[in-house]
Amino acid sequence: MPSQADFTVKKRRNAISNKQRISIRKKKSENPSWGQEKLRIWAYNTFNLQLSQSTISETLGSKFLYLDEPNPTKRVLDVKKSRQAQYPLLEKALYDYLTRVNA
Repeated sequence: MPSQADFTVKKRRNAISNKQRISIRKKKSENPSWGQEKLRIWAYNTFNLQLSQSTISETLGSKFLYLDEPNPTKRVLDVKKSRQAQYPLLEKALYDYLTRVNA
């Protein structure tokens, strides 16, 4: 009969910020010979995040190329997930309104 320890615990999802993605991209550019597994270990030691190989691959891909810009804004750094607006005109109007109200 298997013990309780024999059952695997379902892994929780880890959100990764753009700031952490930038660090991973920089580490890869500083150490081009590092593979994704070595970057996973480095990310675990640095951020205490257990990232999957696919997350490392996605982070290094062209989807996050905009993170290589020299001076990203604070908003870009703090985002954990970016999505395209479903209603861009409405979002722009709401953004403009909130900017005026909070100014």
